[in-house]
Amino acid sequence: MNSVRKSVRLLRDYALGLTGSANPATVTRTVKLKVNADVEPALRHKLNSLFNAFEDFRRNIMADLENIWDSDPVSFETMVKASSKKPYQNKSSVFAWMYSKFLKDVTLPEKLPRRAAYGLVNSLGGTLKSFLTRRGTITTEIKKTLKDNDELYRTLVSLAEDNGETQSIPSAPKPIPDDQIVKSNVESYNDHIGLLRSWVNLILSQKHGLGRTEAPMPRYLKGYPGFPGSQRYRDHISLPDSLANLREASDSVITQTRVLFSSLSPEEWAKIKERFAWTPKGESQTSKPRATRQLISQRLDWMQENHPSWNPTEIADEIIAGMSRSLDKLHKHLCQCGFSDKQAVVQYQNLCNTSAVFSLEPLRIRGIYEKYYQTDSPRRNAFGDSRGAMQESTDESAAIAIPGFSVKDGNLQYGGLLACNADEKGKHHWTFLY
Repeated sequence: MNSVRKSVRLLRDYALGLTGSANPATVTRTVKLKVNADVEPALRHKLNSLFNAFEDFRRNIMADLENIWDSDPVSFETMVKASSKKPYQNKSSVFAWMYSKFLKDVTLPEKLPRRAAYGLVNSLGGTLKSFLTRRGTITTEIKKTLKDNDELYRTLVSLAEDNGETQSIPSAPKPIPDDQIVKSNVESYNDHIGLLRSWVNLILSQKHGLGRTEAPMPRYLKGYPGFPGSQRYRDHISLPDSLANLREASDSVITQTRVLFSSLSPEEWAKIKERFAWTPKGESQTSKPRATRQLISQRLDWMQENHPSWNPTEIADEIIAGMSRSLDKLHKHLCQCGFSDKQAVVQYQNLCNTSAVFSLEPLRIRGIYEKYYQTDSPRRNAFGDSRGAMQESTDESAAIAIPGFSVKDGNLQYGGLLACNADEKGKHHWTFLY
């Protein structure tokens, strides 16, 4: 029997490369097939039923596996690494153990073919192995980052002494012992690193003009990967909800910092205007802004020219009001299109972020790094959630993993068979059987 790679290569040479019905860009160990359900409307209902049954079955298996991981991680690791030399419960592989637990003598959901369930359990073995490997790799990286940040902090202390900032520099991040590298300690450490990074940015870089090579940033610790599927199923936040949370967090920043514009000195206000100066390169002053920040710059320039008597608070209020109107317009469009316009989603995120960043300018100019970091943290977290929500599964991305396809002596191997047949008109018809 041919190897998987050779089988795929022969498949391409035989049919895919000779017709316009399918044209793979590369040949790898994985072949992705997209089903065009628009050709046969009745197929859409059948596919939805199949995908739903498949996803529910997968979710139940992952929940059981996660319970084992939470209650007895040592046994879980032994099970995943099971071999003929080191079997686990008389099973020599992770697939054999999961097959006996989740497939053997088990009644499957009505809409789920046993072949698909078999393929799912087979693929999960690799997922669990990758999970353990990733945790081991991240543990090594965390230990190295802790050591590097400890050395870097001594450099920052020296820079603080040279620039008269010994009273403003945050304390050193608390080290984490090797046997206490857990999620809560990593998050606490990263929160302190965020404060320290804010100090480097606002004090050393912006106040004293040190470049990034002169004042390097300490690094965040990488978080341990959650159990496969746990965050997706347990803590899922829909894209509309995540955008609403981002808008709320951005509005909160604006509300907390609005009063600060009234106390800006002429020199401080001039620095803010300098940062948001409208200078379109090689274009006229009436050019349409190409980025969200340029939108603020253009509005600021227009208001200074047409309302020279306005104070900083009035100008800031009008800029934020304009951004709010743009957000309302975008939100209406996203609701009409079911939040499927990803470009509009990114634009919405950028408007929220830039509005908050502009509102934080008084804190940045004055170098109040601690309040800057604390005020902006909810907005940054909400932005991360909204970016993650953009990757949620849709009808375009739902898929079923099939472990392979091949034929030997007239019998199906692995999970199925991909067949191509040319009719008398030279058209090719594809069928996948499993």
